[in-house]
Amino acid sequence: MRESDILYGKNPKDLNELKEIKIKLPLRFHIKLHSLKLLKKQTISDSVIAALDDYFTKAGPDATAEGAVEALMRSEAANRLD
Repeated sequence: MRESDILYGKNPKDLNELKEIKIKLPLRFHIKLHSLKLLKKQTISDSVIAALDDYFTKAGPDATAEGAVEALMRSEAANRLD
């Protein structure tokens, strides 16, 4: 059984549909994401999606939510702003 089956039933309509979530981040990460927004003219959402896509692609089937958050915070783009 896939994770999407548990959350959305056996036949979800579109796994690429965007869902809005609310998260809390340390201020330092918010500042980095906002800086990316200004410097790269890329929305915070797009930066987060790119980082998560990269993480889940590299981590494969053993990916965890905790690992995704850690990867986001270590993402190459965020580290360039240190």
